[in-house]
Amino acid sequence: MKFLTIVLVFFACGSSNTNSAAQDQSSEKMPDLEQTKWLFKVVDGVYNYYEFTSGKDFKYYSAEQEDMFYGGYEIKNDTLYTLIKISASDSLLEESSPHRSLKTRSKFIKNDKGLLLVHNQYKHTTGWKTTKPPSTVIYIKEK
Repeated sequence: MKFLTIVLVFFACGSSNTNSAAQDQSSEKMPDLEQTKWLFKVVDGVYNYYEFTSGKDFKYYSAEQEDMFYGGYEIKNDTLYTLIKISASDSLLEESSPHRSLKTRSKFIKNDKGLLLVHNQYKHTTGWKTTKPPSTVIYIKEK
């Protein structure tokens, strides 16, 4: 059930922003992300965000799930790869609980607007499942 919620969240978040898909797909050099915060507007006054706390770690806040997720990241050329490993609410659950967060890999490219989410992958017992969000899921650097 949590998998379905996460998938729906990623697809729903793009519905409030409109951009040209062709323009959004062009990539730029990935900036240094350490000590930066990148926001995605879900609705007025409500944001999901990535906060890059070091050269390899980040926090991701999901407003829809009201949960903080933690993981690591890597930059290769113009591409950012993230891996969510655990959530704050996981500490309240037993290790074997099916309600613990799914490991999630995401791929972003930098374009002229911000960090464009290219796809997400979710870890299942049968392997990684890929979802492609709308081309409007772009995280903007907080000033």
